[in-house]
Amino acid sequence: MKKLLMAVATIFAAALAEAAELEKIVVTPSRMAEKIGSASCSISVVDEEDFEREKIHTVRQALQEQVGVDVRQSGAFQGQTDLLIRGGSSNQALILVDGLKAYDPIAPGGEYNLAHLTLDNVERIEILRGPQSAAYGSDAMAGVVNIISKKAEDTYVNAQWEGGSFYTSQENFEAGSVAHGFHYSIAGSRLDTKGISQAEAKHGCYERDFYDRTAFSGRADYDIGDKASVGGTIRYTKAHFAFDQGADADDDNAFCLLTESFITLFGEQRIIDRWSHALRLGWMESMRQYFDEDSPPVNDFDRSKYAGKYFKLDYTSTFEFCDFDRFLIGYEYTEEQACYYSTNDFSGVMATDIMPKVFAREGDFYFENRFNYPDKITATQGLRIIHHSLAGTHLTYRVDGSYTFPTKTKIRGLVATGFKAPSLYQLHAPASFWFGGGNPNLNPEESFSYEYGADQNLWGERIIAGITYFHTLYRDLIDAITDPTTWITAPYTNIGKAQVHGIEAAIDVKPIDSIKVKTGFTYMKTKDFQNDQEMVRRPERKFFIECFWQATKALSFDLRMRYNGPMSDNLSNPLWALNTYKVKEFVVADAVVNYDISKNFSFYMKANNLFNKHYEEVRGYCTSPFALYGGIKARF
Repeated sequence: MKKLLMAVATIFAAALAEAAELEKIVVTPSRMAEKIGSASCSISVVDEEDFEREKIHTVRQALQEQVGVDVRQSGAFQGQTDLLIRGGSSNQALILVDGLKAYDPIAPGGEYNLAHLTLDNVERIEILRGPQSAAYGSDAMAGVVNIISKKAEDTYVNAQWEGGSFYTSQENFEAGSVAHGFHYSIAGSRLDTKGISQAEAKHGCYERDFYDRTAFSGRADYDIGDKASVGGTIRYTKAHFAFDQGADADDDNAFCLLTESFITLFGEQRIIDRWSHALRLGWMESMRQYFDEDSPPVNDFDRSKYAGKYFKLDYTSTFEFCDFDRFLIGYEYTEEQACYYSTNDFSGVMATDIMPKVFAREGDFYFENRFNYPDKITATQGLRIIHHSLAGTHLTYRVDGSYTFPTKTKIRGLVATGFKAPSLYQLHAPASFWFGGGNPNLNPEESFSYEYGADQNLWGERIIAGITYFHTLYRDLIDAITDPTTWITAPYTNIGKAQVHGIEAAIDVKPIDSIKVKTGFTYMKTKDFQNDQEMVRRPERKFFIECFWQATKALSFDLRMRYNGPMSDNLSNPLWALNTYKVKEFVVADAVVNYDISKNFSFYMKANNLFNKHYEEVRGYCTSPFALYGGIKARF
């Protein structure tokens, strides 16, 4: 009897043991390190443990099963990949790589293509939903995705090879160490695949579009005593691939060469116990080159180059008035430039389109106060004064707060405004016979949002649940309208207005240490007041579930499923009405089986699109059918 009681007590104690999910430290919500459980806003984190469990290699894969997040790719592997948070456009979600904005300065809206960003040397990704312009400035209207490189805390060397469907082969390598206050970590990867057709097979498109990618990332930190540190990061990606010019036809001569790089330098110092400051410098550069040449070139010739650069200086000073109140003041200066040239012969007449180098500068002062009384009462007040060289001076703010009851029930709310400066292309695009061009008199896009929600953790964090209602009104959205009868596009103008509201819910369950279940549901209604229709590529309903089982010490299984409800999309021909194509709902399942051969070696198999479901994320573009991959990983 005594043994039975002891066994029951042991099981009960294990069940009540703190899982420590809410103890994870995050920095994105208020720019100041704090526990995720004390955050007053909607945030989730995916980290190395998640990447390893799911056997994924790209940021796109890490984000596609997050609540409130939509990832849309125009074709497998290399297709344009857009990130939409809470119904906002892809250029209204700020993506940070070690604090540096990731975007394409010459893209029409400055939107970033997530297709090529790898998880090499990434420690974690923090996903902050809702408007964050007060803390992070332009582009953070709908949310922030903060990608943080790994700071090595021990010595390791890992290598991995994976191969499988579509003649795909991928190699990964990473290493890191720490000694005498010096930390370094490096990682690199190479992917080669013959791929599949980017355009849909139902349109008679079967030609494979290959994809090759090389990526490298590194980070170094040096601790100067206990009160100061300096460091830097670098991330470089080069991709070469074939693509199809449109969704309805193969193009066996179209190729692209893409390179992008991120470099940051940073330092921080605690001057006295309650005063610290930090300085961060960053440079980002991107270039896309397109080649499409028939022999001889008849009605199908394109030779173009798009280049952009971005510089950022960010200084912050933090004061701790007491143990539960901190005040931050900062200044941020950014400068961006872009240019392009394009020579094409799509209509039988050779034409050259050139946009010389153009510039925009922005200088912001921002302030933030963070109140956190023993993780029971929290509140954040933020204000940013933005001065854009062409869009003028504007102000944005954010106020949030939460209260946690003794029952571990937390209620929270937020009110905030958002800001999005016009892109360089929207301001300076050259005019032509068919296009009115850019508009230097554009106003920024703006938004007003509020949200409220509740979180509950039970049974020693064995169950963590949360639900949020959100509402956002966008105004002065920038668009260039095409006349459906003449196909002539007017200059960019502030014409759009839209509304998004909905509910997010997530629940994580860990009944025993060997089983984890994660689920998330999003219900969202959108309205584009410009055409009185729902916004494109925003499903009304989304759901995902992941079940992980550590069957034995060496063997584990991971099964993931995501449901995407029906959604509208544009037709490519402007003679047809917009938003009239319905993308069908779909369910996609992925599975991973991992076996640890020894302490140093493991083998895995993974199946993507397990049930070979045919589906679309973007009208007319192909997605991967059933694909099987196998890999081996060595750890030292």
